[in-house]
Amino acid sequence: MVARTNHRGNDMTKKTKQTAKTSDLHQEAQVAMASDQTITLGELSERYLKSLEEKGAGPGTIASYGMELKLAQKQLGSETPIGLFTVDRIAEYFASDAVMKTRAGTPKAPPTYLKSQRVLRLALAWAAEQKLIEAAPIPTVEPKA
Repeated sequence: MVARTNHRGNDMTKKTKQTAKTSDLHQEAQVAMASDQTITLGELSERYLKSLEEKGAGPGTIASYGMELKLAQKQLGSETPIGLFTVDRIAEYFASDAVMKTRAGTPKAPPTYLKSQRVLRLALAWAAEQKLIEAAPIPTVEPKA
């Protein structure tokens, strides 16, 4: 591959690859939405929280889960169709600084990051149970020795 440079001589290859990847995801999202095969992460969050409320979850749980799902929406995209999520993409999110570190950059305590992971995992599993997606893209966790 020939390295592409801009007028300043900066390598544009990486940016071109990122743009192509974003474009591919955008096209996949348009196809998924056009065929109405899946809902967005934002819609899933609303429906999942409503189902918890209907099952009798308390206001604290609803608010807490809502905050965790807003974090997921911010990182994964609230308009992203959930059918486009892969196990690898969810694993990347679970290991991301947004999940694993505080705003100050210090590591979060295990109960905190495990909750962030658990809430999205539960929402995706619920989506699969409701037939909103074929299968939940949930990474397997290696048991601790």
